[in-house]
Amino acid sequence: MDKLGINIALLSLQLFYLLLLVIWVILLFSALHRLRGTELTELERGLWVIVTLLLPIIGAATFLYLHPRVQKSARSF
Repeated sequence: MDKLGINIALLSLQLFYLLLLVIWVILLFSALHRLRGTELTELERGLWVIVTLLLPIIGAATFLYLHPRVQKSARSF
């Protein structure tokens, strides 16, 4: 690949960074979508939004870990 002017080490590093970006975007949208359905005050929601945006992967993963999806109970008639 050196004949083509492509450095394998730099290419693999760039692919790794791209993968991290994709993982962060998926976690971010998942966390923000789940945040809409939680019963938190506006201040708590605002703080979680700031944390998930400022701490890219750790913030979103922490929110998803601390606020697991709650199963909706079956409606009784």
